[in-house]
Amino acid sequence: MANTSNVLQNIPSGGGIGSLVTRVLGCWHKEMSRPFSNKGQAYRTCLNCGASRKFNVGRWEMQGSFYFARPTLGTCGQ
Repeated sequence: MANTSNVLQNIPSGGGIGSLVTRVLGCWHKEMSRPFSNKGQAYRTCLNCGASRKFNVGRWEMQGSFYFARPTLGTCGQ
């Protein structure tokens, strides 16, 4: 059992009750990156789970739903 507690301490949410809630309910995206842009599209990314969301630079707010970007072969290694 000692090995299990070491594994739980390495979970980004800190383990314990917070980890259980995150696994059951999903990430709440409370910690977001600063806005980034790529190919004319601005976005912010959740620092906990990696989900991205569109960002409107003119209104300085996030828009739309969260999404997980899938890597493509054309962008690997560039």
